Amino acid sequence: MALAALSLACAAAPALRAEPVGMLRTPHGVCAATSYVVPEGRRVRLEGCLRTGAAGTIFDNLEPRLVTTLQADDAGDADLTDWQVELLRDGERVLNRALDAGPSHRRCRAFGLGCSERVADVATVAEGFGYGTWTIRYRLMSAEAYAAGRQPAELTIVLR
Repeated sequence: MALAALSLACAAAPALRAEPVGMLRTPHGVCAATSYVVPEGRRVRLEGCLRTGAAGTIFDNLEPRLVTTLQADDAGDADLTDWQVELLRDGERVLNRALDAGPSHRRCRAFGLGCSERVADVATVAEGFGYGTWTIRYRLMSAEAYAAGRQPAELTIVLR
């Protein structure tokens, strides 16, 4: 029982990542991730990545982007249209939008056991990235989440 409570407490803790600002130009950028328990009791994994181009690749256009990836074992939990993202720099809101539905990629182990859905959203950040503390908040917008009083999942990336 105590172990279950501890695992839920860890899932709610903010994810923190500190990296040099130059890491924004790597193919994946600077990412932070956490797990989130949906009202039905299943876990999803949320990952937010800040990226500015990707040096040496076809994506090297210097456009600042927030890349969101959601992975869920249940296909019904892998619907990005149920989520809203808010991006803050040093406490000031830079971006606030609903996530867009993207193509889903189903990954399965042998014989179709242990499948998971993976979906992604890409948002351009007009202000650009720079030094500071970036907070990414993902809020589940379903009626069940509101009724259950679910708090947003929060990721923190410090660019130095």
